[in-house]
This record gives sequence, C-alpha cells and structure tokens, in this order.
Amino acid sequence: MSNKPQTANSWHTMDLPSIFKVLDAAETGLADSEVAVRLNKFGTNKLPQKPPAPIWKIFIRQFSNPLIYILTLAAGISILIKEPTDAAFIIFVLFLNDLIGVCA
Repeated sequence: MSNKPQTANSWHTMDLPSIFKVLDAAETGLADSEVAVRLNKFGTNKLPQKPPAPIWKIFIRQFSNPLIYILTLAAGISILIKEPTDAAFIIFVLFLNDLIGVCA
C-alpha cells in the first residue's frame, strides 16, 4: 500500500488507473483480508455525528423566540390586570406550541 499523503494528490485530475495504483486497489475491489487491514488502520468511512440534544434542551430552546417573549409578557400583563382566563389561555397556547415543537 502506498504511503503518499492523500492531500498532496489532485484526485480530480488523475485518471482511474493512476488512482488505483496510488491507493493500492483494483477495479474489482479489495480482498477481504485487505479490507480488514484497512478497517483496522483507518476505521470506517463515516463522519462523526453529534449526539442529539436532550429533550429538556429542546423544550427550553422552544421558548427562545421574540414572539414567545411577547406572548409571555401578555400572559404576565393579563395576570396583573386580573384576567386569569386570558392568561391561562395564553400559557396553554405557549405550552401547546412547545409540545408541538418538541415532538416534531
């Protein structure tokens, strides 16, 4: 197998036989033993993935929106002017929106 650094090659300018020669490969593929050696040396051909955010972070993130701030302020004002029905409805809508955002 060639030890040439891959970054030094301009792969898009090379013809196919040259690429096979540099990679020490063949058009028919690699032997199973060579696959095992390369997997052990280089690992799988996968990009690293970040784990998904925990559900509580997604829940909190749903509230970081200017429209949500305005609705929260409206709920607070409704409580201050003694309109608990309006405040309860606004809070219900906020949590329904959050539930939909978390589940979607």
